[in-house]
Amino acid sequence: MNAGKYKALWEVSEYQKQSLYEMVRLLAERLDEVLKKAEEAEKHCLDNQERKEDLEKQLEIQKEARLATAKAAKKEKPKRPVAGGENMPIEDRLEAVREENIFLKNFLHKIIEAKEEDLKLYRFTMKSVRVQYLEAMEEIKTKKAKQEEEKATKK
Repeated sequence: MNAGKYKALWEVSEYQKQSLYEMVRLLAERLDEVLKKAEEAEKHCLDNQERKEDLEKQLEIQKEARLATAKAAKKEKPKRPVAGGENMPIEDRLEAVREENIFLKNFLHKIIEAKEEDLKLYRFTMKSVRVQYLEAMEEIKTKKAKQEEEKATKK
């Protein structure tokens, strides 16, 4: 009779163990995906940072050119072409890069929050499985104690 109970508890614990392994595997996959996306976002952010620095240098060059033209009004200097020959003014391009950086920062924060939620879910699941396991063990102990009492009273 006890063997059947222990076998049932063992089967339940094995099932819970397998479900936890599966959950850990899924969480690990999600974490890998998030880390990969974060890595890509970081690379993109670094590229944007480099672009921003280049644009700031070009802006500084343009400001210096404007000052030089103001000082020497007689001479007209041709404007230097903007990187890539884009039609957009540097100030607008800098603002676009800043907005993109803000977007990427927000994206990374959302990923971190999602990871934290996954970890909270994992901790909650582990706590509930632990509680169930401890309750089952306590139940086995009480049943065993009752059976021993019954055997002792029968003698």
